[in-house]
Amino acid sequence: MAAVWSAHAFVPERFSWNRGLAGALVGGVVASPLIAFLVTFAAAWDRPSFPLVYIVGALLAVGGGLAAGSVGWLTRWVSEWRLRRQGEETRRVVP
Repeated sequence: MAAVWSAHAFVPERFSWNRGLAGALVGGVVASPLIAFLVTFAAAWDRPSFPLVYIVGALLAVGGGLAAGSVGWLTRWVSEWRLRRQGEETRRVVP
């Protein structure tokens, strides 16, 4: 998504969330096999380092997933909180 967004830096009006989603899907389809290839290459290059590379890669993937989920949850919570707060302000203004 970041790659698609940065590609539209000079024409931001052409960026859409559909294009961002497509970019994220293509990135997921391309990045996952690339990472798997790199782990396999590390195993073939230096056999004793394979468990370390595999475990660190798995921990990074879990950490990245938890971070992305946390950011999504926090963003949703903040937007709902702002909507509730705006609703309370309109009720105070209108008798």
